[in-house]
Amino acid sequence: MIDQWHVIAEVTRSSRVPPTIASVLNEELPLRELLETLLGPEGRRRLRLRHMTNEELFKLYNSELLLRLHNAKDLSDHRRILNKFKKYVGAFPITVELAKGFLSQYTDRKPRTLA
Repeated sequence: MIDQWHVIAEVTRSSRVPPTIASVLNEELPLRELLETLLGPEGRRRLRLRHMTNEELFKLYNSELLLRLHNAKDLSDHRRILNKFKKYVGAFPITVELAKGFLSQYTDRKPRTLA
């Protein structure tokens, strides 16, 4: 088995690796912290979302709707569709395929409605 620290050390010698990452790699970090450091902010956000339950994800999205939508009717419409999607998904992990399957029910709608 190849020593992972040896491989990381080889990678950090590359000019493509930012110096901040190289300095972090010199520390002894647990694997998860190392992964989060290497992924950057967007990767950390995705990793955190991946470990959330459906209920947590829907609550988070509802909070986003409250921040983005100021019209009461739009907010109500979005929440209604979100609740339909929640029932459609059930306890299954949310995937792109499930979302596409759900949206395929609405292909007869106008593009604005689909958006």
